Amino acid sequence: MIFYLCAFFALAFAGVAALQGASLPGLLFAGLAGAFIGAIGAPEVEPRTFQRPALWQIGVSVTGCCLVAAVMSAGFDGYALAVVLGVLLGILAPLWIHYIQGP
Repeated sequence: MIFYLCAFFALAFAGVAALQGASLPGLLFAGLAGAFIGAIGAPEVEPRTFQRPALWQIGVSVTGCCLVAAVMSAGFDGYALAVVLGVLLGILAPLWIHYIQGP
């Protein structure tokens, strides 16, 4: 189920980016962002699959934010900010994930 949710959001985000005329790196970045959004939202869709959904959401959020920092060639400060924002996104995921709608 997690794979399908990640794939759906990756394709949806990349499709919207393609309709807006994004370049290949933009398409890849949008697809990757969609996959991480799908992975963060997976515990909300299938709660029985996860023993510790908050830990999953925090881990995936921190990983996604650190990946953004890596793409932007950030320094130490950028990675520190990515970790802080990732933890915040993961902790608050049950609140904001319900507002994301697929196409």
